[in-house]
Amino acid sequence: MRIAISTSRLVTVSLAFVLSLFVIGTVYAVPPLINYQGILLDSGGNPVSTTTSVEFGIWDAASSGTQLWSSTRSIAPDTIGRFNVLLGSLNAIPDSAFDGDTYLSITVDSDPEMSPRQRIVSVGYSYRVNSVDGAMGGHITSDVSIGSGHTVTGTDVFVAGEDNENAGEWSSITGGRLHEISDGNDHIIGGGRLHLIDGGEFATISGGLGGIIHDNSASVVSGGAANRIDSGGYWNVIAGGFGNRIFGNQYAVSIGGGTLNRVGSSTTTGFRASAMAPGDTLSGATIAGGADNDVTGNYATVAGGRGNRADGYASFSAGSGASANHPGSFVWSDSAGAMSSTGDNQFLIEASGGVGIGTDSPSEQLEVNGVIYSSSGGIRFPDNSVQTT
Repeated sequence: MRIAISTSRLVTVSLAFVLSLFVIGTVYAVPPLINYQGILLDSGGNPVSTTTSVEFGIWDAASSGTQLWSSTRSIAPDTIGRFNVLLGSLNAIPDSAFDGDTYLSITVDSDPEMSPRQRIVSVGYSYRVNSVDGAMGGHITSDVSIGSGHTVTGTDVFVAGEDNENAGEWSSITGGRLHEISDGNDHIIGGGRLHLIDGGEFATISGGLGGIIHDNSASVVSGGAANRIDSGGYWNVIAGGFGNRIFGNQYAVSIGGGTLNRVGSSTTTGFRASAMAPGDTLSGATIAGGADNDVTGNYATVAGGRGNRADGYASFSAGSGASANHPGSFVWSDSAGAMSSTGDNQFLIEASGGVGIGTDSPSEQLEVNGVIYSSSGGIRFPDNSVQTT
């Protein structure tokens, strides 16, 4: 028997998404099914009650176009030709089928496709999805992009804000604008024009402006502006400030803040200072703050101040213009001085106002308020005489 369905013979047809929620524990989901109901009539308008093959298709255009999905079903109408089918129950309908206007086609047996195709439209309350109002939990198994102008090419990434780029895997940009992530397991929290690029994992830039972490793993820039950690190394930190830089091949070094401080540089020409020689590595070095300070010694420290250096192993400098160039040296220089170590394990102080021990107003270069005790050797004077007790 040749069977035909035309719009004039179609007694009743309804097409709707099944939008009722079902519950599994505390997770809610929408079944990926479309409920279709209709009455099947022959060309004479009589009900068809025999099992009939019907092909359903979803297209991106009202005519011609590209087919996005299809499924052929055996329909068993009742005595008045009525039938019901859940589209997608045998051949799943992909989410991509609804990325734009879509139309349903129906073809019965060997008849031509029915015309016109039926446009698939939403059910009223499905608009609530736009606000995710009262969400009760669930799982998103793809990239998430919130905001405008993003470029998302990574896998399982999250991007929010504006004009951000995420090409890493399992990485996130949670706000701000004009950020870039190019590798996996990296995170930018906010701010503007921040970059996690070219290798390295588990690195984080918390905020600020213009910060860069380049090929550095498990490292952090917490904020500030124009702070940078260069390629090579692990576990490095810049807490804030402006124009601070950790050069390449450094491990577990830190800059607490301040301005134009450098760890791992070999010159003092400002923010663009040249790096240490290729292959050199540095561990455990620290600059607490200040401005224009440099550290190139392992486990060396500049406590603060301006223009200080700590180049020796486990050396220490502070004040202004102090240079601890040798292992174990301690150099403190006042605002008018420029003190440098000349040998290992020296303890040097440049204090034009005097050094006071037990007094806050020394009258000489060194004044001790109390007894000076020498356990051996006494005190040597410039003429090499020795005063002993």
